[in-house]
Amino acid sequence: MVLDLEIRFHDGTVVPAERVFADPLHDFAFLRFDRKKAPPDVTSLPLVLRAAQVGEEVRMIGNNGGLAATLLGGTISNVDAFWDQDPGVNYLQTSIASAGGSSGSPVVDTRGHAIGMQAAHDEHTSYALPSEYLWQALKHLSVGTPPPRGTIGLRVRRTDVPEAIASGALGADLARQLHWTVAAADANDPPRSRSSRGWSPTRRAMGERIPEKWC
Repeated sequence: MVLDLEIRFHDGTVVPAERVFADPLHDFAFLRFDRKKAPPDVTSLPLVLRAAQVGEEVRMIGNNGGLAATLLGGTISNVDAFWDQDPGVNYLQTSIASAGGSSGSPVVDTRGHAIGMQAAHDEHTSYALPSEYLWQALKHLSVGTPPPRGTIGLRVRRTDVPEAIASGALGADLARQLHWTVAAADANDPPRSRSSRGWSPTRRAMGERIPEKWC
């Protein structure tokens, strides 16, 4: 289905637009329009690439709750926030009370610089994509390559095989099929060295020796 896209400006002027790129996971798109058809007093918000700070005051401008040109304020509470639908991105968590219709809204600092873009919210907080993500998408488009859309839906942390088996993340049968060498565990006698009994680190995988630094 092809949609007729339009951009509506503050004075009611409406101009046609075309979609250049869309990211369904983060719920935003880049649109292109004829600048000559826009009101003459329209200016752009500078998109800055800088690290946000916890406690920093920010504003969001958008159609919050379906209300056009809504301005909401808040502060940044986390610069490394985890959103379960997109765990590969470090989101800016803010206290802005956003609602439906605000996705894609710029999040600006007190100088009027865009440092992120509203992406999601829940009952207590909002999440904004950091400007770095937008910079990277624009960089790809400028050289004619498609920007990455979204991330792999998981986070990886290093652990040893006995812990992975104990947590259910790795079955013992599968571990044997992959030729993992797993020492017997004795919780009452914690190991004092790599060679002592207890939760000994795995040494081999797929028949190959694992480097000592990985164990």
